Amino acid sequence: MAVARDIRGVGLPFVTGTALGVVIFPRLLHLNAAASILAAFLVPISFLAFQHHNGKKISLFATIIFFLAGIFCSLNSSFCSMNIPDSSNSNAAMAAIGSIVDKIPYPSGTSAPLVKALLTGDRSALPEEIVSIFRKSGAAHVLALSGLHLGMIYIILMKLTMPLGLFRKARGARSILIILICSLYVKATGASPSLVRAFIFILLNESAKILERKARPKNLLAAAATIQLAIKPSSIAAISFQLSYSAILGIFLIFPILRSFYPSSGKKNPFRWIWESASLSTSCQVFTAPLAWHYFQSFPKYFLLTNLIALPLTSAIMVLSIATIALAALGICPILLVQANDKAIQAIIYCLTVISEM
Repeated sequence: MAVARDIRGVGLPFVTGTALGVVIFPRLLHLNAAASILAAFLVPISFLAFQHHNGKKISLFATIIFFLAGIFCSLNSSFCSMNIPDSSNSNAAMAAIGSIVDKIPYPSGTSAPLVKALLTGDRSALPEEIVSIFRKSGAAHVLALSGLHLGMIYIILMKLTMPLGLFRKARGARSILIILICSLYVKATGASPSLVRAFIFILLNESAKILERKARPKNLLAAAATIQLAIKPSSIAAISFQLSYSAILGIFLIFPILRSFYPSSGKKNPFRWIWESASLSTSCQVFTAPLAWHYFQSFPKYFLLTNLIALPLTSAIMVLSIATIALAALGICPILLVQANDKAIQAIIYCLTVISEM
């Protein structure tokens, strides 16, 4: 019986074993019912649904081996890390960025705190009123550093490094530079599970470019989960881990179906962009809504409207903020850029305020 080489064939049994292994010690790891439910759901899936995949029969022996490896990895991690303090939160770089932001002459008092929240995760200076507006409107995920933020930074870095060229060596240099900057950002901001997931995606995607291989989304998801849980199995208990992977799973499984209902004509069409944005938001919500309700007992009624407004504005704010901070660090602070950044920030606050009061 040939063993399938597809990472999905071994990734799911490994993740399942990790989930079960972590659940074995709920008191040690302060876990919740969601992890138990996840484990119970994945056990039959790993042994039944993945016995046949892509026309290749996966060895039951290999499935069991990876399943047990996940259990062993999680149990070994729980015993070895019980008394080891977490030293991943390195705030020096983010504090330096925060001090630069504080010196930028934003016209509005809420702009600097919001910029620091979006880029560094520091919400200490953000008024509770603003936090409440984001929460009530269903945009709380914008304030919490996640794969969304690293994805935006990744896109910005892709654009900024384009002048290096498109030939093979230039692409390799761009990939290495992007991976390095993203890794430093993840480390500096505390390496939350959702940020680590996004970084592994970037690492695997850029590595595929260097090796001139095609990165398949579902394989990326399985590989990222396997790598992340092999490094830190207890991550599966983190809410951000569960929400992050659930959102990506929704994007991979549902978004292509919804997007196909409005086929591309090859021309720029604002209505198609709206449809794709709404489809993307819906795809995420289908998988994350049950978890959000389980943990927070809430569901954003206007999530479609919120995301259609908040995500483009957040992207604009991050681009303008990064440019403003970079120039301010060099001793240059163009007032027009500062004002544009401030206007974008006040626009998102105003829009979310209206939605939160609906």
